Amino acid sequence: MATLRADKEGTLKTRIIDAEGDEVKCSFHYDDCVQLDTSGLTYVTLSKDNLYDLIDLIDRAEAKYDKIAESKK
Repeated sequence: MATLRADKEGTLKTRIIDAEGDEVKCSFHYDDCVQLDTSGLTYVTLSKDNLYDLIDLIDRAEAKYDKIAESKK
């Protein structure tokens, strides 16, 4: 499973490998979504497993952001 890491601004990011073996950069912005950086790629092919993994990553990112928000209260 991909590891979520925070960048200098605190944005959680990771990379996944799509169904054709291409690396896709992913970022999470505490909005229950994932942003896919497709620059340098003509297209992205996602399998069901990729999509399930992305849903799991969104859930994990949201949980981390929730913990961060709680610790600031």
